[in-house]
Amino acid sequence: MKHSLRHASLLLCLLFIFQIGSAQIHGATSKSFTDVSNTDWFSQDVQTLVGMSAISGYTDGKFRPYNNVTVAEFLKIVMAATDQVLIESRSSSWYSPYVDTAKALGYIDPYYFKDYTRPITRGEICSIIDNILQLDYSNTHLFVQSLNDYTDIDYRFRDSCGDVYMSGIMTGYLDKTIRADALASRAEATTLVIRMLDESRRRVPVLETVAGLTIPLLVSVPNVSESPVSIDGVDIGMNQSQVVSLIGNPSEVLPCQYGYDWWVYPGDYSDFKLIGVKNDKVVSLFSNIQVDTDFGIGIGSSESTLKQAVSVADKGDFFFGVHEGLNIKYYSSSMNSIEAIWATDSTVHSMNNITADTIQTMEKLLLHLINGSRVKNGLSSLKWCPTAHVTAYNHSVDMAINDYFAHTNLRGKKSYDRMMDAGIDGNAYAENIAANLLNAFDAHYGFMHSDGHRVNILKDDLDYVGIGVFNSQTARYQLYVTENFYGVE
Repeated sequence: MKHSLRHASLLLCLLFIFQIGSAQIHGATSKSFTDVSNTDWFSQDVQTLVGMSAISGYTDGKFRPYNNVTVAEFLKIVMAATDQVLIESRSSSWYSPYVDTAKALGYIDPYYFKDYTRPITRGEICSIIDNILQLDYSNTHLFVQSLNDYTDIDYRFRDSCGDVYMSGIMTGYLDKTIRADALASRAEATTLVIRMLDESRRRVPVLETVAGLTIPLLVSVPNVSESPVSIDGVDIGMNQSQVVSLIGNPSEVLPCQYGYDWWVYPGDYSDFKLIGVKNDKVVSLFSNIQVDTDFGIGIGSSESTLKQAVSVADKGDFFFGVHEGLNIKYYSSSMNSIEAIWATDSTVHSMNNITADTIQTMEKLLLHLINGSRVKNGLSSLKWCPTAHVTAYNHSVDMAINDYFAHTNLRGKKSYDRMMDAGIDGNAYAENIAANLLNAFDAHYGFMHSDGHRVNILKDDLDYVGIGVFNSQTARYQLYVTENFYGVE
């Protein structure tokens, strides 16, 4: 929506402003923050705006890139970055000069903005940028048809979102959404302001004619967060509030052996995903259903396609690769296709803290992974059986202590003997065992990559499962896993 607040005098003012802003971009000075790495996608943009005195960090030496930015803070960044002379304000609020100047210049419409201390949304940032640059494209409609959520954007900001997207300042997300209602982070705001000032930094989409039809060809770049891997719009680097606003609260939070927490989203397992969170920041993503990547690999991709797209090492049950600061495991199936993807910030896997709590997490994750695979293959999920958990755990302990690895224990008892001895009365029994592994994912997809173990997980006559994980520093294989399944009439 174009506003009547724009004036001819503003055009002359802006010509002066952006010449100065462009010059300052090349003269930025450097300042280090304890929570900003040189490899972070926003690092250079932060340094640039710090050098322009348009943004600063906190007294504890942090920048806090994933904190939300308020309306007032964003206006201050814009005013400083464009070297705008502030008008005098009668109010004592620190932000009043920035707000009053923005109103006078037509950057914001006071009818839309009432509370300047609240977090600003991506759509509102688009409206401010659109007002500053006075973007006006005649063929915007050809481009926005590719955005899945364009018609859902608040009518007050819809046109501006289309203009800013078309200009290449806001690139959108891997799932072809703008998410105008999502709250913007300090890192996002920083990069958007830099792209507003510097046209060379923009990612402009182009049109292509295919079979006589003119269609938008999206720029092959990730969203503003620059994460090459995304699950339901959640990117590595997002903060917790952004995750909750996108996909809600998790059903449970499990402590992970690698020093972060798994946020579990099982639902009915038709959209199963795990989000790893550490210090308010997403550091890991896993799903066996839908994973978006900026290099064209997803669930169901063939192993040969994977090898052509990225550099990976074949580890037997999975492929491993490093891509733009992420450690990525591609778990393959016995059908030579990618069955699940686990991506993690490469800086967080330096620890492996196996405790009673993280052992319990492994057992719970294995239950989720089993049910995720079953539902994906058209089967019902299994219920947890405490008794089967005890029989499974006891077998893992027995194998570790007595140095053997087999379904039949040293007393000649097979899996169904052990379960029946514990009082489990079933009409079908099955067991999977594993050892010498690192985590629940490697164990589960090791099973799924093996025909016999995969059959056990996907048997349609099973109803319950109990899983026992035992860790021993002195045992031959250290970590042992037993899964006891059974069905009832």
